[in-house]
Amino acid sequence: MTGDHPKLGDHPDAKPVFDIDSIQLIKVVKELENGFSMAGKKIDGAPKFLVGGVVNPFFEPFELELIKLEKRI
Repeated sequence: MTGDHPKLGDHPDAKPVFDIDSIQLIKVVKELENGFSMAGKKIDGAPKFLVGGVVNPFFEPFELELIKLEKRI
């Protein structure tokens, strides 16, 4: 889920970062759990994460939200 813009928080000079989206982040986490870095290199040890995602049932058109949900799963 995309968070609030940094200007709304207590660090108004912070910059938003959108290097990867939620679907890409889930893929990165799964690769880390399989023992590989974002660059595809083998890493020592494999961390474990509790991965979750959200869906907005009020997003229009909802069909696009369902496509993103399927990709997250």
